[in-house]
Amino acid sequence: MTDVVKLLNKDLDAETKYFLGSNIQIGVKAFLQFKTENIEFLKFPKNTLVLGHLLSYSVEKQLYTAVFNPEITLTAKIKKVNGYGCRTIEIVSPNFVFNIGKTRKKNALLNKSKYKEEAAKMNFGLVGEQLSLSLDNIVQNSFSIPKRYAQITYGFDNTIEELKYANILIPNSGYTDSIYSLELITKEKNSLYAVNKKEEEMIVSLKKELKREFMGEAN
Repeated sequence: MTDVVKLLNKDLDAETKYFLGSNIQIGVKAFLQFKTENIEFLKFPKNTLVLGHLLSYSVEKQLYTAVFNPEITLTAKIKKVNGYGCRTIEIVSPNFVFNIGKTRKKNALLNKSKYKEEAAKMNFGLVGEQLSLSLDNIVQNSFSIPKRYAQITYGFDNTIEELKYANILIPNSGYTDSIYSLELITKEKNSLYAVNKKEEEMIVSLKKELKREFMGEAN
């Protein structure tokens, strides 16, 4: 097993992987319920753009809120990424920084942007997915390995209205391809997934957030 994979598995144990996957599912389910309950409001020619934004908001909002959990070794922050006020969510683990987003293909990286390409440069020095810097050199020079960059990606089938996949990808430093991928949700597990009472409460709360954000209503 390569060093970078060891680092990722050190940060994301089985419980944390399940945590990320289930919260993506909660975000998707909240979106689908909100869409059904507000079908008349969303019925207009440009609804594709709005629905795409709604889904992204629902998933990212759920993950951002959920990581502030003392039992999970993750945190989150909002980062400004350009001079036009554009911001992105970063999920942070001890050794990685993650962006979140929807992709059209399972192993595709998120759409290119300057900040993602800059972030991917943090993965420079991964030779065959191995850290090229020896631990002996780190001790002698008294500095630590910088965080690596990865992405939490998911796919959604608009035709059958279902989450298709959720992965973690580690891009290469040139942001041309991924050097490692990890499934958070398999097709089989997704089809068997059912929310429990606590998760249902999260969905209700998230739908209220969607209503407040997109319809200007508090309830």
